[in-house]
Amino acid sequence: MLRISVAELAAATGVGVATIKRIEAGSGVPSAHARTLDQIRRVLVSYGIDFIGSAEDAPGVRLHAKK
Repeated sequence: MLRISVAELAAATGVGVATIKRIEAGSGVPSAHARTLDQIRRVLVSYGIDFIGSAEDAPGVRLHAKK
């Protein structure tokens, strides 16, 4: 969707590559510290990602169209 590598996301978030890979490999709600997930979420939002739904009801993401 964003066409960025795990290494680029790790650099932008300050979260380790191994941690991001572990989160990506899991299913359901990620098992990680809340501040780690929040940091990743904030960076993804700054890149134009919207998180929609909830863990219990139609979770997903969408990308804002570039203006």
